Amino acid sequence: RVLFRSLKYANDFVQNHIEGDLGLKNGTKRNYRKSLNHLSKFLQYKQQEELPYQRFNKAMALEFIDYLKLEIPVIDKKAMTPVSAKTIVKNIKPIFRRLILQGYIDKHPFTGLIIKQGKAPEKPRINEYQFKSIVNLNLNHDPKLKLYRDIFLFICYTGLSHADRSEEHTSELQSPCNLVCRL
Repeated sequence: RVLFRSLKYANDFVQNHIEGDLGLKNGTKRNYRKSLNHLSKFLQYKQQEELPYQRFNKAMALEFIDYLKLEIPVIDKKAMTPVSAKTIVKNIKPIFRRLILQGYIDKHPFTGLIIKQGKAPEKPRINEYQFKSIVNLNLNHDPKLKLYRDIFLFICYTGLSHADRSEEHTSELQSPCNLVCRL
C-alpha cells in the first residue's frame, strides 16, 4: 500500500472534486478551502506535515477537534465555537470517505466523534412596537432609505434569511417609490 501524504491528498481532493464541481457555489468551495487550511495549520502545529492519512487515526482526529476549539496564542490562533469546529470537520470528512472507498484506509477517524454544542445564544429580536414603527416610518424624503426599509419588510414578511436574500438571482422587487432593485 502506498502511503499518501495527508496534505497533498487533501489538496488534490479539494482541487479535483470540490473546485471542479460546477454544482457547488463559490461560498461552498471557499469553505472547503478554509477547512483544508485549518487541517494544514493543525498538521504544521503538530509538526506532522508529512503525516500519511493511514496514520491520521481517531486520536489525531480528537486532537484536531481540540485544536479547533482552543486558543493558542503562541501561533496566534483564536478559539472556534463548537458550531464552527463542527463545520470544519464536516468539510474534512469527505476526504476520508474517499480514502475508504479507494481502499487506502479501513476506518474513518471521525466516526463516532461528536462535537458538543452548547445552546445557541439568544439573538436580539425587535418587538412588535419597533416593527410597527419601521412599517410606519415616513421615508418620503429619502427614496433610497425607503427602498432598504421595503427590502427589510419583504424579508420579514416572507421569512427569507439575509443569506437567501443576498443570493444572486434575477427576481426583482418594485418598491412603492417606483425603484426596482435586484434581490
